[in-house]
Amino acid sequence: MPTSLRWSEEETRLLREMREQCRDEISHAGQFPEVIGDRALIRFIRGHGHNLDKAVQKYLSYLNWRQESGADLARENIVRNGYNHPYKFPCGKKIIDVAPQIICAGDALDRAGNPIALETYNFSPSAVMREVSLDEYREFVVYCLQYKTLIIEQLSEKRERELLAQYNGNPPPSENGYGIILQCTIIRCLKGLGMEFMGSDSKMVLKATMEVAADNFPEMLYKTHIVNAPWIFNTLWYFIKGMLDVRTAAKVSFMGSNYLSTLEQEVPLESIPTSLGGRYEGYNEAFEFDTSEGGLLAYPHVEYPFSSPTTSVLEEGRTATTLSEVDDVRKADATTGSS
Repeated sequence: MPTSLRWSEEETRLLREMREQCRDEISHAGQFPEVIGDRALIRFIRGHGHNLDKAVQKYLSYLNWRQESGADLARENIVRNGYNHPYKFPCGKKIIDVAPQIICAGDALDRAGNPIALETYNFSPSAVMREVSLDEYREFVVYCLQYKTLIIEQLSEKRERELLAQYNGNPPPSENGYGIILQCTIIRCLKGLGMEFMGSDSKMVLKATMEVAADNFPEMLYKTHIVNAPWIFNTLWYFIKGMLDVRTAAKVSFMGSNYLSTLEQEVPLESIPTSLGGRYEGYNEAFEFDTSEGGLLAYPHVEYPFSSPTTSVLEEGRTATTLSEVDDVRKADATTGSS
């Protein structure tokens, strides 16, 4: 057992108080490290300026959102049911084929050890909406965020265990603690961005993504590097910036079209996609999640799989592979129960 603190003295105190205030809700939540583990709570503490009341309020709202959105089902499908490739997400292939992107590359890391994501904007937002409904797109977003969170949690745990092993389980004292919390570095390539992104379909898609991410996944972003930005992006950035808090907006950097040498200072060529002049050839590769006993995604003292109101629908033998199907099963149960 390390004698050094895992987090700073202030964060250790806030974490203890937050767990006490949220004890009942945590006991009924999915018992997963990326949901109720220290890193999950610390992200809310840091994301809300170490304001305990705000962190507790937002965290409890997040736990409610998981129940309403069926995020536990997305988690189970990704980790247990073979959805560990973004093409296997509900409508995943349809959306990614129209809007090319790398959701989260666990094998491509920036110089700080954070995984890379890539977003491109050389597509038609209305074409996405012709392929899927807004509800289907929101469900895709839930899967993407859950997938990204799982990868980051596993990589963080791996780094932390390596650090502990390096010091035989007792790292030297540090003001900030020895705990490792990785984030995601996003590269946004705006080459081909057209006027259609100023329209209602585009803003609807952006809003659907950003609202879910900002409210429920704080402190997941390390940096955003925007490359190949055309002049019309100034208008879109004004819209986007209005939905970002000050801390998040400060993490955004603009690199223009001659970006590679500057980007390479943050991300090694081996982790920059070949489409941007780097050497990384992967494209949404399947990720192997470790939920074995004592594994990187194991949670102490919890029998797995955990039965939540969402996953119990599956455990009872009823067919439901998407969040909307689970909702249909619940409504049917409610109708049967009231008759």
